[in-house]
Amino acid sequence: MSQPILPKDHSPGDDELRQFAEKFGPFEPPEGYSFEPEFKDPPPRTVPSELYQGRHFRKLRRAILGLFTAGVVLLACAPLPIVRIWGLYLLPLQYLPWIAVGLLALSGMGLIRYLLHQGPLVYVKEGVPRVARIAALFLRTKLLVNGVPSVYEYVAVLEHRDPQRGEAVYSADTHEISAHSKDSVSLTYRIGDYVTAVSLPSKSEKPPRLYGFLDLRPNLGVVRSAEAGHGGALTVIFAVGAIGGFLFLMGWNAYAVSKYQPLEMTFQDYVPPFTIGAATLGIGLIVAIAWGVRRERRKFEKRNQQAAAEGGAVELFHRPKVGLFGQGLFLTVLLLVGLPMLGGGTMICWTFSLNALGDSSPPKLRPVRVREMWMTTHNFIFRNYTIEYEFIDDPAKTKQELLSTPWHMASFGQSRSGLAHIRRGLLGWPWVETITPCDPNIRWIPLPKNKR
Repeated sequence: MSQPILPKDHSPGDDELRQFAEKFGPFEPPEGYSFEPEFKDPPPRTVPSELYQGRHFRKLRRAILGLFTAGVVLLACAPLPIVRIWGLYLLPLQYLPWIAVGLLALSGMGLIRYLLHQGPLVYVKEGVPRVARIAALFLRTKLLVNGVPSVYEYVAVLEHRDPQRGEAVYSADTHEISAHSKDSVSLTYRIGDYVTAVSLPSKSEKPPRLYGFLDLRPNLGVVRSAEAGHGGALTVIFAVGAIGGFLFLMGWNAYAVSKYQPLEMTFQDYVPPFTIGAATLGIGLIVAIAWGVRRERRKFEKRNQQAAAEGGAVELFHRPKVGLFGQGLFLTVLLLVGLPMLGGGTMICWTFSLNALGDSSPPKLRPVRVREMWMTTHNFIFRNYTIEYEFIDDPAKTKQELLSTPWHMASFGQSRSGLAHIRRGLLGWPWVETITPCDPNIRWIPLPKNKR
């Protein structure tokens, strides 16, 4: 769920303005101040090629190249046999050619837009530059997605002269950045700097834009942090790997429950693996998350101390500091209860997997009657195939289920009789490896029980 942070008044208070004026004095631009070279000619101006190397156009080019590359890769992968097989379980893979064509079309439209795009260049061609001074800088959260910051924005409070009245006034300008790039970028501006602001004659009633926030000139405004190195890319790779690993883990748990679940288990059988998982995986996750939160808090405080000392942008803390995870007491209690349960459930699934995958016992055959064969689609994305059956010699006719494949289900034809291959299990929990179809005309006679 997306939750926008409502904009607030960016103007500093009277005390802050007084402290700012006492420290930096009245608004008096230096005599030697000169605007950037692109503003030396009167409008309409020509756009220097250097501005196409700024962040704004670099992001456009990366987006176009990314869409084109993804489209070509998907188009090349679409005819592969393995992709067609996976498409039976992951439905979007069945439409891979159409998705690829859509991405290529988007890249083409993006290229046309790039060639015809004006965007912030209109401020260079027609804008009126003016001298401004940075009165305040800070970084704040703009958008929350499920309680997690997704978009941040730099806010710069500018002091400049009103063109009609000639007196110093204050206004604010903002610049959005994504959450994953927050720690890898920084501002070239500092509080007290005299900078270039620019406004459009057609929008003279609106506050001027801070020129560096237009992302046109390289190395001005929002730039890559010198301390970032490869940290930004590594952070993205780590985040993608962590999310992918978690999704794989949850998918394997669901697969293990459907494929390897033993035929009979008592409550006492579940207790040991659940307890071990809750005590190791669950508590381990709690410790890891709590340590990560504390580490981020220390980094947050260190960055703010450094920014305050240098006159840079101070980040505003948007989340409550209460609770072990800094997310409030409700979420803390939810995680303290949910993570051990997740760890216990995961360990049970791993135990099912160990019991089946480590089993080398010979299978024993037991006749079954197939009730139904199901193909279930989840959220129009995932699809699984299940055989619902019952054991012929089971008086209670208890319903059983086995995870299957389209080819396995097709092998039954019109037959609804089969033989379940039951194996003992490494941990002594019998499980059904597979079901093979058999002649429905075979009459099964139960063997007499041995007397003890």
